[in-house]
Amino acid sequence: MKLYGSLTSPYVRKLRILLREKGVACEFVQADAWAADSPVPRLNPLGKVPVLERDNGSALYDSPVILEYLDSLKAPALLAPAGEERWTMLRLQALADGILDATVTRLLESRRPPPQQSPEFQPESIHPESFHPEPPPQQSPPDHPESIHPSSARATEGAAAEKAGFA
Repeated sequence: MKLYGSLTSPYVRKLRILLREKGVACEFVQADAWAADSPVPRLNPLGKVPVLERDNGSALYDSPVILEYLDSLKAPALLAPAGEERWTMLRLQALADGILDATVTRLLESRRPPPQQSPEFQPESIHPESFHPEPPPQQSPPDHPESIHPSSARATEGAAAEKAGFA
């Protein structure tokens, strides 16, 4: 298998973390999706990283899809398989991806010349105070990430938003 991506992509980082945690062998190929000779558009019709080229030659794209596939390769599963725990996991994953989307959009917009920057992508147009996951389910073990007290989660959200320039 080959994982195509950028070392700076947060979406690629989360996949590399899962690969390491599970001990799954996978070649990492640095690829600039925007380069003329990039293999990314051939593998992903959206022209984005990450892309996972499987051993059979087929490709998977979008980090949630790749996460699910990689988690299925080796036990134990790190992603919740079913029930309310799975919906909580998927909801938190969507929230985290949304925060990443906003951060990446803001970063790319800030690299444009000031007269070309869009006001809707400036820090004041993104509202981190709305990023509040629901309290964790009671069945989570004490050391599970979802067991963090909601006020700690809110503080973490605020710190992340401040670091990203949203606060």
